[in-house]
This record gives sequence, structure tokens and C-alpha cells, in this order.
Amino acid sequence: MKNILLLTFSIFLSQLGIAQKQFGKVTYKINSPDAKELADKSIKREMSEASKLYIEQRLRRVVTTLPYVELELFFSPYEAVLNVDNHMKNENQLDIKSALARTATNGTYYSNIKEDIFLHETVSFSVPYLIKTPFNELEWEIHDETKEILGYTCIKATTTLEYPFNDFPTTVWFAPELPFPFGPKEFRGLPGLILAMEFNHFYFYANAIDLDIKSMRIKKPSKGREVSQTKYFEELKEHDRAFLKSIGEKRE
Repeated sequence: MKNILLLTFSIFLSQLGIAQKQFGKVTYKINSPDAKELADKSIKREMSEASKLYIEQRLRRVVTTLPYVELELFFSPYEAVLNVDNHMKNENQLDIKSALARTATNGTYYSNIKEDIFLHETVSFSVPYLIKTPFNELEWEIHDETKEILGYTCIKATTTLEYPFNDFPTTVWFAPELPFPFGPKEFRGLPGLILAMEFNHFYFYANAIDLDIKSMRIKKPSKGREVSQTKYFEELKEHDRAFLKSIGEKRE
């Protein structure tokens, strides 16, 4: 940890120039295991052979689609919004919807430091939600490991997301040289932009950064019924139980 603190301090002067930038954009791509490996890691409970086959078929479509998926994070010093690159939706008849659902990146993710809020605008089981949580809700552990990504020295950090049916230990790599506390999905609150992430067997990585954007309007999402994370998870469990009942399955 001492080495990490020294590294962070040593690049403080280089941050000053970047901090003067008002707007920026980072584009993320997503890598995944092959379909068979992903299926083996994903199917963790007893289910019928028909259900297993259905899941494996869907995962093959996801793996085929992911190379075309791009996530765009637009940010200023105080707020950010993550969107899926809209031009993909009508290309190559790709199953973008399933790929986003499988990687848990569907919807719009919005951060605002000054208002201390994080919003996730999404649709689950055909119900629109606007999930609201505090900006600094995540608990991070910063490690004494570094690696270079796109020319930036990045530091390893870990956290765990507690979802209704699984916990997701997550590793990210953030760049103190880019003093913007944002990243892909709901990951935020670190002293630097997140440039890579390992989440639920998928690897998110930045493949382009633009710090020369002159102006930008970061739109705050507003669609859907506003709920807390706890309330959203409660309703998600109810929808999931009803769905499993409808297909005759039980969740272990």
C-alpha cells in the first residue's frame, strides 16, 4: 500500500494538466470466455436438459455479439453517463439485447458527485426502473499491484457487488493520472478513471480515450419508477420467482 501511495503522489503534477480538461469520453469493449466455458461457469444449479440447452444457445449468441458491443462513458469532473453505442442496434442482426443483459450492462448509468447520487435507468421483466443509490456507496480495497493500460499506469482495486442471487467479486484497474472517479456499469468512487474490469467472467477494457472534447451535455436519466437498490432487488426476486414457476424450475 505504501508503494501505491508513493506512486499516486508521484503523478500528482501530471494530474494537474489533465484536471483542467472539462469533458472526456472512454470507449469500453468486452471480452468473454468461449460459449462452452461460459455455460459451464454460469449453470450452477440443477435444471432440465431442455433449459440447459436453451441457456447454452443464448450464450453462443452472446459470445458472437460481444465483439461488436461498445460502451461509451462520457464524463466531466463532476458527473458521467454510460451508454451503449447506438449505431450497433441495427447492424448485422446482432442480438445486442441478450448480450447487454448477460453482461449486466443494459440501461443507462449516471453519476453525479455534487448531488451524491448514482442512477441506473433500466427495464427488468418489462418494468421500467430508475434505481437510485449514493455515489460513494461501494467499498473498495486498493492493492499494491499495477499494470499499464493505453499508456497509463493503473492500480488494482477490488470490491464485491451483492446481487439478489449471487455475490460478484470484482477487480478493476484505475488510472490516477486520469482524476475522474468513474468507470463502466455501476463501478465508481476510485481516485482515477477505471480502464479495465473483471466482472462475472467478462473482461471490460478501455480501447479508446478522448480528452479533447470541447463541450458536452451529460443528460440525467429520468425514465422509470424511482426505487432504492433494496426495493429493486426485492421486486426482482418476485419477478424471478414468478418466471421460474411459469417454466417449472426452482432456483437453488
